[in-house]
Amino acid sequence: QSIDAFGATGVEVFDIPGEGHFLAVASHGNGEGLANGSLPTLPLCSSCSAIYRWTGQHFVLYQELERVKTAFNPDAQIPGLLETQTPAANGSRTMPPVQSNGRLIGAMDMKYFTWEGEYYLGLSKALCATSSINGTCTCWTEPCDISQPRSAVLQWNRVTRMFGEMLSTTDATNVRMRGAEVPDVSLTHHQQALRLNAGLSLGMSFVVLDGVPVVMTFGKTRGGILFEWDFEEVVGLQGVVSVTADFMDTTAYAVATIDAALVAFTIRDELDGVGDVWGMLAYQQTWSEAPIRMSRTKNSTFEKVEGLRGAQTVSVSPETGCGPEDPCSVAVRGGPPRDEVLCGANPLYAVWRDALSTAGKQPLPCQRISFTVVQTSTSNPDLFVVQPYLTQNGSLVFESAPTMSGNATFEVFLKDDGLATGWTAYMRETGYVTSPPDILTEILNPGVDVSDVQTFVIQVLSVNDPPLMVPATIELLQNSEPEDRYLIAQSITAGAPNEIQQELSLDWKWLWRARPNRFCEERSIVRSLLLGDFDTEQEALEACFDACDRDVNCNFVSFDNSILPCGISSICTLRTQPLNTMYETPRNRFTEEPVLSSLDIGGQLIAFASFRLHPCAVGSFSMRIIVSDDGSSSATRQSLNTADPVEVEFVVTPRNQPPIFSFVQDTITVTASTNTTTVASFLRGVCAGFGECTCGYTNACASPGGKCQQLEGTCQGQTDICQTVSFALEAVETVEGLRPSSTELFTTFEIDPVTGSMTFVLRQDWSGTYMVSIAALDDGNDKFVELGTNKSINQFRLVIEPMNQKVGFDPLVPLLVPETMEPGLVQVHPVFQNLSAGFGDINLDLFYNVTFTILEIECSSRVYTNFSCSDLFVSLPQFDRKGVVSFVLVPDSQGFVDINVQVNNTGPIPEGGFEAVQLTFQIADVNEAPTCDIVSEITVLENSGPVLLRGFIANISAGPEPESWQNIIFEIEANNSIPDLFASPPFVDATGGLRFETTIGRYGEATFLVTCIDDGGTAYSGINALPAVPVLFRVLPRPKVSTVHPAVGPILGGSIITVTGMHFGSEASRGYRSSFYDGVEVLVDGIQCRDTRFVSDEVVICVGSLPGNGLSDVQVRVSDEFGVNRVVTNLSRTGTAPDSFGSAAFLAAGKGMVGIVSRGPPPVLPLPPIDEVEPVDPVTPVGNASNFSLAVTAANFSVSHGSNISISSGGNVTGNMTGLWSILNASNRPLNLTNTSEDVLSYQLAQFAAALCRASMEFQNLTGIVLDVSALCPGVNSTQNSTQAPAWPIEYVCGLVVTYAEASQGANISVWQALSIPMADFLQICIPPAQEPMVDVNATLNITDIPLPEPEEDVEPYAQLEGLPVNVEGTIRSMMLFRGLLYLGGSFTGTSKDTSSNIVALGRANGENRADVMSVGNGVDGAVNAMTEYGGMLMLGGTFTKAAGTSGVSLRSGCLVAWNANEQTWNMVGRTPIQGAIYTMLVFQGKLFVAGRFLLTAGQEVHNIAVHSGELSDPGGWEDVDGGLRGGYVAAMTGNDKEFFVGGSFVMAGSKKVNNVAQWDGVTWQRLTDEDCEQQCGYAVAQNTCGSQNCEINGPVTAVASTGATLFVAGQFTTAGGRAAQNIAQYFSGRWSPVGVGVVGSVYSLQLFTFGSLQTDFVPRVRRSPCLYVAGSLSAVVNSTGFTIPVNNTARVCLDAEGTVSQEWEPVTVGGAVGPVHVMHAGQDWQI
Repeated sequence: QSIDAFGATGVEVFDIPGEGHFLAVASHGNGEGLANGSLPTLPLCSSCSAIYRWTGQHFVLYQELERVKTAFNPDAQIPGLLETQTPAANGSRTMPPVQSNGRLIGAMDMKYFTWEGEYYLGLSKALCATSSINGTCTCWTEPCDISQPRSAVLQWNRVTRMFGEMLSTTDATNVRMRGAEVPDVSLTHHQQALRLNAGLSLGMSFVVLDGVPVVMTFGKTRGGILFEWDFEEVVGLQGVVSVTADFMDTTAYAVATIDAALVAFTIRDELDGVGDVWGMLAYQQTWSEAPIRMSRTKNSTFEKVEGLRGAQTVSVSPETGCGPEDPCSVAVRGGPPRDEVLCGANPLYAVWRDALSTAGKQPLPCQRISFTVVQTSTSNPDLFVVQPYLTQNGSLVFESAPTMSGNATFEVFLKDDGLATGWTAYMRETGYVTSPPDILTEILNPGVDVSDVQTFVIQVLSVNDPPLMVPATIELLQNSEPEDRYLIAQSITAGAPNEIQQELSLDWKWLWRARPNRFCEERSIVRSLLLGDFDTEQEALEACFDACDRDVNCNFVSFDNSILPCGISSICTLRTQPLNTMYETPRNRFTEEPVLSSLDIGGQLIAFASFRLHPCAVGSFSMRIIVSDDGSSSATRQSLNTADPVEVEFVVTPRNQPPIFSFVQDTITVTASTNTTTVASFLRGVCAGFGECTCGYTNACASPGGKCQQLEGTCQGQTDICQTVSFALEAVETVEGLRPSSTELFTTFEIDPVTGSMTFVLRQDWSGTYMVSIAALDDGNDKFVELGTNKSINQFRLVIEPMNQKVGFDPLVPLLVPETMEPGLVQVHPVFQNLSAGFGDINLDLFYNVTFTILEIECSSRVYTNFSCSDLFVSLPQFDRKGVVSFVLVPDSQGFVDINVQVNNTGPIPEGGFEAVQLTFQIADVNEAPTCDIVSEITVLENSGPVLLRGFIANISAGPEPESWQNIIFEIEANNSIPDLFASPPFVDATGGLRFETTIGRYGEATFLVTCIDDGGTAYSGINALPAVPVLFRVLPRPKVSTVHPAVGPILGGSIITVTGMHFGSEASRGYRSSFYDGVEVLVDGIQCRDTRFVSDEVVICVGSLPGNGLSDVQVRVSDEFGVNRVVTNLSRTGTAPDSFGSAAFLAAGKGMVGIVSRGPPPVLPLPPIDEVEPVDPVTPVGNASNFSLAVTAANFSVSHGSNISISSGGNVTGNMTGLWSILNASNRPLNLTNTSEDVLSYQLAQFAAALCRASMEFQNLTGIVLDVSALCPGVNSTQNSTQAPAWPIEYVCGLVVTYAEASQGANISVWQALSIPMADFLQICIPPAQEPMVDVNATLNITDIPLPEPEEDVEPYAQLEGLPVNVEGTIRSMMLFRGLLYLGGSFTGTSKDTSSNIVALGRANGENRADVMSVGNGVDGAVNAMTEYGGMLMLGGTFTKAAGTSGVSLRSGCLVAWNANEQTWNMVGRTPIQGAIYTMLVFQGKLFVAGRFLLTAGQEVHNIAVHSGELSDPGGWEDVDGGLRGGYVAAMTGNDKEFFVGGSFVMAGSKKVNNVAQWDGVTWQRLTDEDCEQQCGYAVAQNTCGSQNCEINGPVTAVASTGATLFVAGQFTTAGGRAAQNIAQYFSGRWSPVGVGVVGSVYSLQLFTFGSLQTDFVPRVRRSPCLYVAGSLSAVVNSTGFTIPVNNTARVCLDAEGTVSQEWEPVTVGGAVGPVHVMHAGQDWQI
């Protein structure tokens, strides 16, 4: 049948039950596309999109789909709405802006689907046809104006029996909601168009994803889109009892008693999917007491909705109208509850209005019920696993026992708790009450709480279950060894457990594999099989299968629906034909078809199959297993005795089959040593293997017997599975000849697998008869998961005929014969080795013998010029057939013989003739030993790089004069060496020079054996080498400096510097032992110290450094003459610590002065030579002199020795001096503290101090020991006057008395000894030191409040003030280094050279090495308190109001002004002067912060602190700093790039209460309170005190400094964070703490000063910790122990790596007249 269609794009065939078969045709209409949204110009036609119905003979037109009609307006034609329509503002949809198309135009495809008993037809639509995408329709890759029609979905109307627009509801929905199908009348009244915005849609599908129905469209412009096929339902209208509307008739409300719901509707016109206007009630919302399903994902509104059950009426008030001032309210009158209400999930309330709220109302009482179920009889006691019971809602629940049947009778009754709760509800007009009047309670009957008993029966019927089994997959490898049987199914049962007695039977059928729309070209029609003879096509197909099974050669079935539907064939070439199907049987893969059996194993029935697969069988094929039992089968009881067929799959993993080939001829004959031989078409029948595809062939290789028959053309285009066959030489077996079996017979061997030609080249000189094996290889193993056989081998005979050749022999070796003293001795020597009659073909030895002919002989000598063979031979050389020469020498003669010999065989002369060879004989002399002079010791320095020591071996000779032609070589062999000592091992060059390179960082000793050898050899007992000479290699380490202490010294020099490190002069580092060593010196900045004292290999002391400035390198230089010899002339070495020592200066200014405070050298006690003292007999110690006490801090060690001494971590070192002496005494001298002799006592005390000093160095963590020497000082006893007992740092004692002396033999540690000094000098230790110790001390003194005596007038001060040429009358308060000048500001009227007020500059005088004073304008009229650099200018802040210029004109600047150093002019900051006082300034994050005592800047309130940004002259550059700092003034600021801190006298920072200190974090103010203090006093948020406790600073702050982690503040206060702190404190990690105890006096300035980094050889980077310098009007500082140290207005304390105080106070200046210091700077880089 042919159906006309214009631009047909798709068809859909479908059935509608009861209506017949239908064909829907989608026609696009205009085949050229609808350009730019215009309508087709063709007239309407019946051949466009339409539905055709099957009459039984053909299809006829049933319904045109160009126009569909709605039941609402049968005459209206629904327009095809386009994509370009847009929603209106009120939520409705507007008509399309383009011309409305009244047809379903542009149909691209149709899709029929059904859901919940309804039938739908989807139309995919597009303006542009895909077959003519050109012109104006090719614009979906960029924006264009073409609008696509929306795809449509139509619904079948069972009344009109046509497809139309969507119905408002479906029968399934109506049954669920209302209990009945949709009435017919409704189907003709309610329809709306449904359109899907799918763009240029090409198709549509309907799928169910996890139970969710989905319509999917796909197209060119919007891709794939999923639309869930789910529509919201209008719910809540069952049992409507009241309806109302508001005053404007815009909203209607209905209340339903069955659904207990309130439903709202809007009254308005709506547009459907194609723009039709529908006037209707538009559903708005449903409220219900219980959730009512509206769609898959949405329910009605039910949360907190109460009072709708038993609803009676609904009303809207006010009835006169609603508006913004008087909104409407909806009221529902609920029906009164029954006398006894069941308790539910939601309580019930007695309300008349506001049904949707329960606020402030009490729920009504309710009753709870329970069911009791009792079994009265049963036919089977085991009938139930779970006994029947009833739930609260009346549902019956039970579970019958598996395999059990029977019946049971039950009684059931219901009980409520009405009597238990004891209440009765009474109706009144106004509502309900829960407590009745007493009198009613007395006369009323309490009632009954148990229902009548009812009976029900449960009957469980017996059912025969079908048999069960679990099929198994049979997995095999192709052509594998067969087994007796294979598991095909297990867990076979008759069904239910009670059917175990039933008998089972097994049967099977082949599962034919189908290929739709295909048939075999070779099919043979089975004419005895007519389609009309069968009821169904399936029966005819089964008969066709049977016909093929009866034909042993049948492998394929072709089936169609013709009269003769069945065709069978053994081979198959596939052809395409609709309504045809080709089937393939698995039978041809078996040599024996399966035979089924079963076996009971352990109570489990298992099925097996016995079969034999053909070796070529591969792939997956299946059979069906049918299991039946002998039980009953009944459709009414759903009893079955036969299970559904179960598929058992055979999976045969293919393995590669060997390739196939054969030879055209079996024997090939060639001549030896011929060139290339080619045998054309030597191979035939080449194939990859049975059943496999060979690349280049369309069919698979034929299998024997026609089994595993492949489809014709199976291999065509199968490049992924076809195999390539290649050939290779496999083996060669020798049949005749001397050659071994080897494939080396051929140098080239190739076989062309396409032409079958064989090409080979024989190896030269091979002959004989051979069997050659050829291997065929395919690449099948690369294409199969399981490897098989990819190789097959065939043989042919190869005969190679020989040719005569030259004689063969091994390369000749010169004959060396020693001279002889025996006359007439016949010497015999083999010369020719491995002789063969042919030079390559060994088979020639079977035919010919070898002979020799001497053509020429010549003799010569190294010593004699006239020399002939008669001088050498008595009998000339002769050769036998084996190549052996014989001759007789003249005694005691040496020389050389040249012989020309021709080597022949007895065969014919070969091509090119026989070969003549030249032989050389040497009659050799006997060698004598050479002579050499070798240096026995070599000393070098580590890290010397490549070394060449010339003359290491001298006087070199090969031996006597006849051996002068010999060469000398040198061997050097390690005998005993440190591993990895050498990066390049030592060797000696031809001149005797020694070359080597040591490994970087390695040193030590090694022994090598050096030997001189000549090349005269050792043959015949000759001597060619001297005995090996041992050579000691010594690599000395270079000095390495690790620490320099102190790191800071005075610029005037004179420091005592202790340098520690390695390799300063021990035996290991200098190479020899000695009791004294003077080969070391210390240099500072390249200048040698006045005196260097060697202490140990790790310690040297520089006494008296020279004056310096800035950072200097410290070097330790070791130089001595040890190890110097003729090849090593200099062993000086140096270790350096770069920038490790600083010469520091301290610049101070204040009242009436400015100058540099420079340290001076401490006095150095003289060190007389060693005065040995005879040992003193030990005497029992008496008194307190026998005890000692050492206080140790920060120690981390544990040492013990017997019972005399104990040293523990972090505690005191206590014990008996005798016990300590037994450990540390170096010279075994007895300790006697009772002898009062000056010399003895001083010597013993010095020895004891030296021993302690050694201990501190040995353990490296006894630093900080403080020695209590009270028992040793005359007239001072710790028990009598402990407050006067002096305590000395042990390091200081070491610095006075310690030096190094030779260790006694047998000592187990290095020994320290002390020099003896006069008693008068030594007793100075009884007076506390007036000078700084050598090193900073971390010790904690056990004695507090030690008075410090006033220094004597003639004592040189520790530090002194060197005044600068600035004679001021007043006080210098600020100092700034700017543009190479030192600016001094303050409150003074002039200097010695300048009359400007309050500000001057100090710089270098022109051409002179001195300072000069310069004017800064004419000064300012008030004090300059602070200076900083900002905007390229020098900023001045203070209490002045004007700045005077040099021209006499003054600038009214206020208290802030800028000095332009380039133009020598004053400049304003902003436009308005600041009135008040500025005490401090800071540049933070590129902005200028000024602080002091002032209220306004540029007219705005800022409260003592302001910030300026931008240009200096910008009037708007000033800003407030978060409310400022109120309640006083700001005295100091400090900070970093992230935050800054302020101090002064104020109580508010912004909106926060503070006490004299605050932090600015860049955004807002933060308080700096002590966390422990706040916790202890129960601190409350936003309160800064608790009671009288102040958790910050309790007095004014005058100076601040910060390391970033730690903040230091100073001022006039007594507590910090609630802790005692005298005028100075530190803030770290939320905690305030004092610095020591504090300072005595006023602090004006705080500064942190840090030297640079230390670089050493083995410590990569050691960061120096900073020190905090304090200046002001100070008289003393107090350490943490309470020890008071007088100071002269300046002091310092040093910090640890974290920035907290780690040491104690020390003065910066001692002695001299230094007035109050207001400003200071410490550093190593000041050049003033």
